[in-house]
Amino acid sequence: MCSLVICSRLVLNNGEAMRDAAIAGLGLVALPQFIVAPALAKGELIAALPDAHPVPDTIYAIYPQTQHLSRKVRVIINRLVVVLGGEPPPWGRERKQTKSQAR
Repeated sequence: MCSLVICSRLVLNNGEAMRDAAIAGLGLVALPQFIVAPALAKGELIAALPDAHPVPDTIYAIYPQTQHLSRKVRVIINRLVVVLGGEPPPWGRERKQTKSQAR
């Protein structure tokens, strides 16, 4: 493993601002797919390291411990699993459809 000290003229803590800076040609970014997928699909950004994959994120549903989980909490957890648990993720579905439509 190696380390590298990077000096930057621009420091941001907002994913959309980072994406916009990269689109403007101000540098490289490492951002979640849901932020960059539309720009990748439009060709505004390219994947600089396409074979590099970060460790997958995990989403946790945190709720008070009770003997019986309320129906409302169970419904929202089940909905999150359906919406976010599929392959590809929601932000990648449109991009995948766009590629197949282009053929």
